[in-house]
Amino acid sequence: SLLPATASVLLQQGVTADKVSNNITALEDRVTAASAVRSSTVCLAAVDGVKSHYLIFKSLIVLGRKPRQGGGMAEVDVDLSLEGNASLVSRQQALIRRDMRGIWWLENVGKGCVYVNGTPVLRLTSC
Repeated sequence: SLLPATASVLLQQGVTADKVSNNITALEDRVTAASAVRSSTVCLAAVDGVKSHYLIFKSLIVLGRKPRQGGGMAEVDVDLSLEGNASLVSRQQALIRRDMRGIWWLENVGKGCVYVNGTPVLRLTSC
């Protein structure tokens, strides 16, 4: 709400309460829209490898190996082949997802083992 001194100044200038309310509503709508745009581009997390660094902007990402040119449709968000021997990485090696509570989970969906901070995450398990 407006401070009493501000309200009296506005009334002296001929500004009606309805006009002030409409202006406040319009300003709130603009702030809400700006927040929605800004929140869609907020970095949620980061994935660091030995040779690469990825910023995460969505709640589900796929880690794996990008297929060779013309070699398939597997889409990955984090290309693990940049870290070393690509033959050890599945096209879809792991999923990282954020649950409703904001907790991040890594699920190994590939053929081999995935390591998180040196700890193995076996196939079809999560951490």
